[in-house]
Amino acid sequence: MDRAFLTRREREVLKYLADGESNKMIACRLGIGHQTVKNHVQHIYQKLRVNNRTQAAVWYHRKPKVSWFKRVLRRVR
Repeated sequence: MDRAFLTRREREVLKYLADGESNKMIACRLGIGHQTVKNHVQHIYQKLRVNNRTQAAVWYHRKPKVSWFKRVLRRVR
């Protein structure tokens, strides 16, 4: 799965998810609602074809980092 298929916000949520943040904490960090985070997480699962947070985090950490994706992630931090 190409990261380009994830929206910018989904990539931001995935970064925090992979760092072990809860949905509530992700919502606070991004200034969005808890339900919105849950929706993004479900879309991430579908797009990455994973079943849970652990699998999504493993996917995130195992994929080679592309330079443009690193730049996007730096903006999130």
